[in-house]
Amino acid sequence: MKPLLVPCALLALAPLSAALADLPFTFQAGDPIRASELNANFQYLESLGAGGEFGLLTRRRATLSSTAFREVASVPSTSVNGWVLRSYVSNCGALLLRIDSDPAVPVDKDATLVVRPGETLSARCAASTAETAPIGYFMFNEQ
Repeated sequence: MKPLLVPCALLALAPLSAALADLPFTFQAGDPIRASELNANFQYLESLGAGGEFGLLTRRRATLSSTAFREVASVPSTSVNGWVLRSYVSNCGALLLRIDSDPAVPVDKDATLVVRPGETLSARCAASTAETAPIGYFMFNEQ
C-alpha cells in the first residue's frame, strides 16, 4: 500500500505545478529564507485553494441512457469563463458527449473539455451493459 502513496500524492499535487511557477518567491539550495517571503508563498497557495485560479470543484450526477442524451450540467450564463470537465466515472462503459445540439463526440480522457457560459453538456452511453439504470458522475472546475 505504501508504494502507491507517493505516486498518489504527486498526482494530487499536479494541478498546483502550474501555480508553483507563479510563486511570489523562489529559492535555490543555500539561499537564506526570510519568514515574510515564506509566508507570502503560503498565502498565495492558500488563495488558490480557496477557489482562486483553479475554481471550485463541482460533482454532477446524471442518470444515463443508451438511447437518448441526458443533461449533465447547464453552465450558468453568469459564469465568467465556463466549466472544465476534469473527470468522470460511469457504469455503462464508453460515453458520448454533446454540447447543446452539436454532434455527439466520444469522450477523450486526455482532452480538456470547456463548457462555456450558457451551454448545456449532455451525455449518453454508447452501449449499456448495466443491469440497472446507468449512472455517471462528472467533476467540473468552475472557472
